[in-house]
Amino acid sequence: MQQVKDGLKDMAGVTVEFAGDKAVLKGEVTKAQRMTIMQLLAAAKVLSDVTGLTDKK
Repeated sequence: MQQVKDGLKDMAGVTVEFAGDKAVLKGEVTKAQRMTIMQLLAAAKVLSDVTGLTDKK
């Protein structure tokens, strides 16, 4: 969980909360940031809910 928080701390506007063992992400991201987030979550082997992430136009 700390690995996820550390990886996301440099992404302005993205928040992460933990509900049990699941990371719930919210905020506006670019497509590149979304890819980085997905790789980070996969590497940390954390269940996640990214439905709160919206794409920046």
